[in-house]
Amino acid sequence: MVFLLRDYSGSMTGKPTEVVVTQHVLIYSWLLYQYEKQVETRFILHDTEAKEVPDFYTYYNSSVAGGTRIESAYRLVNKIVEEENLERDYNIYVFHGTDGDDWDSDGSKTIPELQKMLGYCNRIGITIAQGAMRGSGDSTLERYIKNSRLLEEFGSN
Repeated sequence: MVFLLRDYSGSMTGKPTEVVVTQHVLIYSWLLYQYEKQVETRFILHDTEAKEVPDFYTYYNSSVAGGTRIESAYRLVNKIVEEENLERDYNIYVFHGTDGDDWDSDGSKTIPELQKMLGYCNRIGITIAQGAMRGSGDSTLERYIKNSRLLEEFGSN
């Protein structure tokens, strides 16, 4: 089971969206080619709220303006996995694309949701595509993930 998550908030315009969408097109195309019908893919968009959309076309072409709560996307993945008991029957992979802006400035809501995912996911990939609105410093998401020490605890081998 592969979850593709995309931030489509107001700050995700131009290059950040291009980078994330292009990366997810490549991942999705590779999955279709490599595994044909052996992999299920779910598509989640988020701004302040997260929603699952039915297909890649909708996922790829959707845009909205608004704020960002990354935790909403992670919470929705956790809810879907729990309610559908997916952990029992699937290897689970999550790919999230964002510019890293988040109203949860200290990660107090997002980090616990990410920790839940780390408990059952085979792999989580987070792409932070820097937008023109932000300078050269770390994004909100980068700062609170670094401060959480999750990378040291769960980092790739």
